[in-house]
Amino acid sequence: HIQFKLVDFFGDDDEGDEDAAAIPLVHWPHDFLEIDDPKASRGREYLLGRGISLTMATRYGLRYSPLQERVIFPVCEGDRLYGWQARTTRKTEYLDSLGRKREIPKILSSTAIPRSKTLMFADRLAGSDHAVLCEGPVDAIKAHFCGGNLAAMGKAVPTEQIRLLITGGAQKPYPPP
Repeated sequence: HIQFKLVDFFGDDDEGDEDAAAIPLVHWPHDFLEIDDPKASRGREYLLGRGISLTMATRYGLRYSPLQERVIFPVCEGDRLYGWQARTTRKTEYLDSLGRKREIPKILSSTAIPRSKTLMFADRLAGSDHAVLCEGPVDAIKAHFCGGNLAAMGKAVPTEQIRLLITGGAQKPYPPP
């Protein structure tokens, strides 16, 4: 549950910190395939099982890593890629060769995602007076037809991300304060 009050505390004549606003860009690794690639079928099946069609997955620029067996969700703004989150398509718990219970991480994030400076699917705020802030990318994509759908990339929502909602034009957040 998030409680916050949306107010614009930035004045028109306030100057932004350009160094703080600069976010380093990254590039897609060569083995991250576009989701419609024939070798990405396992990723497509994973997404379909969660109610995300190929059309929607393509619209959001999702990719698949056959090597990691993970669906890749970009953290970008326009053509600028800042990082990604990768969700496993495998079971997260298994028994090793000695019969011990082991676990693989469900989610992996690329290094140095600037969570204080971006939200996943930030472009969805453009032209929307509201925001539907979800914990993760699957729920955010499912809220596509609401518009203003974003992912915080985790349970904690830093103050900086709230500030991004305000400066992005969100006047009506969901969940409501």
